[in-house]
Amino acid sequence: MESNPGARVRLVGFALLVATFVAGGLAGAAVNQVRGDPATVREDESRDRCRERRDPHAYLQLTPEQQARVDAVLERRQKEIAAFWDENGQQMEMIVDSARAEFRNILTEQQRAEFDGRRAAERERRKQRERECDEARRDSTKEETR
Repeated sequence: MESNPGARVRLVGFALLVATFVAGGLAGAAVNQVRGDPATVREDESRDRCRERRDPHAYLQLTPEQQARVDAVLERRQKEIAAFWDENGQQMEMIVDSARAEFRNILTEQQRAEFDGRRAAERERRKQRERECDEARRDSTKEETR
């Protein structure tokens, strides 16, 4: 039985992409450790960031025709991304978790505690940003319906 070389190339490419993301995350964590934790973002800046992240109309000043076309692209691509994650998300998690475990094995006990603490804090910050963005989205929906 002959293996598919194209599938192997894609798998290696995918693994390199994951490794790049992990390396970037680790480099970012190292920079944050040297610089210290970034200042807390003000509430209005947070709302603006949420709006810009989810709504290119907010910062590109698109015409109504452009808005409709962008919305169509975003909707179609969101479905494709969701399908990708449904199919590959578990494998991606396994690769990232495996890389994280290998990295943790390199660290001392004290470094592992710091690494785990920062990861937990970052997860909490992400959850908080999601809550803020959800709240901003609900607020903007309420304003639009008025």
